[in-house]
Amino acid sequence: MAQLLAIGDLIKAQIWTSDSEQAAVNTLHYHVTGVSPAPPSLQQFLDSWAAAIVPKMIALLTVQAKVDGTFAQVVLPKPLQVGVSSAIGVGDGTGGAFGAARQTSGLISWRSQRAGPGGRGRPYVPFPASDDTEGNGTPKDAYMARLGALTLALEEFVTFTFGTNVGTVELIVKSHNSDAFNVVTSGISVQKWATMRRRGSFGRPNFSPFA
Repeated sequence: MAQLLAIGDLIKAQIWTSDSEQAAVNTLHYHVTGVSPAPPSLQQFLDSWAAAIVPKMIALLTVQAKVDGTFAQVVLPKPLQVGVSSAIGVGDGTGGAFGAARQTSGLISWRSQRAGPGGRGRPYVPFPASDDTEGNGTPKDAYMARLGALTLALEEFVTFTFGTNVGTVELIVKSHNSDAFNVVTSGISVQKWATMRRRGSFGRPNFSPFA
């Protein structure tokens, strides 16, 4: 039976990518603010989210990497129920032919009304191409345009519709230690490479659950 969404639910949405034996996951959280006239399902949320987000991620990946799938789970209220997955839009990256060092990541910075680390979030966007780097070691403008498109898509995913059922959500920064959260007010595509060391070639192999 489909899991129906309700106002107040908190949803964890993940996009899984991989480059050979190294996998990466980006996790976003959304707060359900409306369901009308009847509640849409968690699967309908995920399918709509994947259709909006996966193409933007594929454009940022080297052709050696790929999007493997997406996953969503309601994390509040508890107890937790089994999550759902989607293969909508999955495929190989369309960036450059040669990958940068695997620990290299693009960076998005979320801001909210709360000051300090508790009001911010930092998705590390994996597996860019080496030719997306300028001679001074910063991301090229063309990469930044694609990163900006992903940032905007994540921010602007606020409504999803299936038939006559409409759901509305807001992007949030959720506390790691509790169910407290802050609504994202802006996203910044940072024109610097970040480092996620566990994705490096010397790191322990980790595999996508979709592999």
